[in-house]
Amino acid sequence: MNSIINFVLKNKFAVLLMTIIVTAAGLYAGSNMKQEMIPSITSPVITVTTINPGATPDDNAENVSEPIENALKNLNGVEKVTSTSMQNASNVQIQYDFDKDMNEAQDEASDAIANVELPDTAEEPSISKMSFNAFPILALSISSEKESLEDLTTRMEDEIVPAIEGLDGVSSVQISGQQVKEVKLTYDQEALEENGLTEDTVKNVIQGSNVSMPLGLFTFGNSEESVVVDGNVMSLEDFKNIEIPITPSTQGQGAAG
Repeated sequence: MNSIINFVLKNKFAVLLMTIIVTAAGLYAGSNMKQEMIPSITSPVITVTTINPGATPDDNAENVSEPIENALKNLNGVEKVTSTSMQNASNVQIQYDFDKDMNEAQDEASDAIANVELPDTAEEPSISKMSFNAFPILALSISSEKESLEDLTTRMEDEIVPAIEGLDGVSSVQISGQQVKEVKLTYDQEALEENGLTEDTVKNVIQGSNVSMPLGLFTFGNSEESVVVDGNVMSLEDFKNIEIPITPSTQGQGAAG
């Protein structure tokens, strides 16, 4: 320790020069260091989504999800393959170990799926890597002095959004602020009592009508088709056509007897 102190005292200029050089080098390195608030993190997961219009969950599980799982589970680096089959669609997730090159994994998955025989009704599977960077990076505002909000909403959904989605590198497009049509219910209490109904009964019937329920596969001639009860209320006319079962009041008949 004494030797170091003696060296510093005898070479003050050299020590000062070394301090300046180290400080300057640190400032230079710090200013040129790459920094990110949200660093690029790639999760070792690939998702395969297949749209199959009109197919039931069981049909998608058997004819879409299972064949894709079998084609992917033996690929190099795959740790686990899981799937979710739903009405009209199938979703398969492949989890790899962290040493796997995900660009290579995506290419391998694409090649494997290309050899899978899927139903004729199924669209081409979409393969995507899971990334923590998948958040909106561009926001656009659209207004019009000549169009109403309803017309602008229609043009946005039918023209502008599909055009943006077709651009190279665009993963998804979300819109907000568009016109959303709503129906407000008012009740005639005398009519409800006359027909043996309550407000909750009417609400439950309406909610129960606005569903889509698959019934399964049925044979029509020489082919099998998926049958679905589609009760989705898409317009005011659909809403008006909902039939509500009533229980006529018998109070008047009892009084007359």
